[in-house]
Amino acid sequence: GTMETLLVAPCGRTELVLGKFAAVLAVTLAAALLNLGSLALTTGPLLAAMGPGHLPAVEITWTVMGGILCLLIPLAALFSAVSLSLSTMARSVKEAQHYLSPLVMLVMPMAMVVILPNVPLTRTLAAVPVTNAVLFFRDLMLGRTEWSTTLIVMGSTSMWAEICNLNMA
Repeated sequence: GTMETLLVAPCGRTELVLGKFAAVLAVTLAAALLNLGSLALTTGPLLAAMGPGHLPAVEITWTVMGGILCLLIPLAALFSAVSLSLSTMARSVKEAQHYLSPLVMLVMPMAMVVILPNVPLTRTLAAVPVTNAVLFFRDLMLGRTEWSTTLIVMGSTSMWAEICNLNMA
């Protein structure tokens, strides 16, 4: 019931798209931050109960949290732009779900590469969206990051987000 309001509003298409994008991005970032907080609250006591020697030494410092947040913004922008682009083609919520389901199926294996043993964050993988982020997060928490791959991960994720934003507008 808001189509009439949008048609009489003195704003152009670009402003409408950017407004929707900002709303989706805000919700995405809020959900990601709540998820990180939930992970911190649940894994902290679990790791403390397991004791040393059972898992690799994971470092959760303010620098690690800052690195995660710095990459989280372009990653959230990427997912927001792709989701909004796909959903604008849909005529109903059900049709939008049909468009977004293959996206989930595509992203899931790219994110699950982190559970494979001995997969390093190489310069090639640093340019692959989603895979680069999960490998970067892992290396960041294990204290194994390098400046060259960090710059590639940040730059390529920002580039992919910008490409999707340009295609959306």
